[in-house]
Amino acid sequence: MDEATALRYLSLADEASEKLDEPGGNLWADRLEREHAALQEAFDWFTSHERSAEALQLAARLWTFQFDRGYGDEGRRWLSLTLAAHGTEAPTAVRATALYAAGMFAFRALDQDQAKHYFDELLQIARTLGDESYVGRAYGGLARVALRRRDTREVRRWSHEALSLARRRGNEAETTTAIHMFAEAARLDGNLDEARKFYLENLELNQRLGREHWVRAETLNLGAIEVLGGNAEGAVPRLRESLRLARESTDRFLMPYVLAWSARVALARGERGLAARLLGAAQAQTERTGLAMDPDEEPEFQKGVAACRSVLSAGGFERNWDDGLRTSDEQSVALVDRFLSGS
Repeated sequence: MDEATALRYLSLADEASEKLDEPGGNLWADRLEREHAALQEAFDWFTSHERSAEALQLAARLWTFQFDRGYGDEGRRWLSLTLAAHGTEAPTAVRATALYAAGMFAFRALDQDQAKHYFDELLQIARTLGDESYVGRAYGGLARVALRRRDTREVRRWSHEALSLARRRGNEAETTTAIHMFAEAARLDGNLDEARKFYLENLELNQRLGREHWVRAETLNLGAIEVLGGNAEGAVPRLRESLRLARESTDRFLMPYVLAWSARVALARGERGLAARLLGAAQAQTERTGLAMDPDEEPEFQKGVAACRSVLSAGGFERNWDDGLRTSDEQSVALVDRFLSGS
């Protein structure tokens, strides 16, 4: 690859990053998927030629694509490398985006200290730039760090700051993370009615804004709330819809959650072997993405595993679990689709 080609792919990433969270964003993600190898080559060209500014820009522009499509290890490596190479002397919007992205990947890698470091630096840069949008992102990131500590009071404090800021700015899109985090805190505290209210509010807001990632996520979360509330059958329409959306968008981050909550429905129906197989498939897919589950999701996943172990023989559990681990992404999606469709 030469310089002109690398710059052309950087231009593509710039253009796509503006479209990924808008209606039709899946088409842009598909285009990036088709060009993934070339984008990797462009990143390597920038880093090998000590073009740290362009490498940082490319990493900052592609992180949401890498996140949703399950390239977590790649995204974290790119951001860690470029942030270190570019230094801290440039408080720019590109660095701010990269810091937020790096914090999100560190959060998903269970690296609490590193995540907090990135979000703290983001807050400092955002204030230096006078950019309240990035201040709000930093607040949202720090709320996630608090959630991993299960400090729901701190989650609410940061989320309140972010929500107040976004509403004062009149920016509805910037309220979505805060509303989601209020739901997460309520769910972690066991207040399912409050969590449902916030998830539903966020779903309806993002449907109106056409923000597809959030629509997929909150649809699934509403299904999870039904399972947690003892209404497994009531969860099925939400899970079926989240499966459809995740499938259409090739959302590899979300799919393991769909499998895990569908396994809980299978347990409720007495389909124990299927439940263990779906959980094994969810485990394998999560490992492939390099993106750890949410703090409120991982304990529920382990509860599902424990429940399967308690109702199956040791051999029966291991056989179905191992089958799930070996199942390809396409096969596991087809399996859960048949299950949720009742065929």
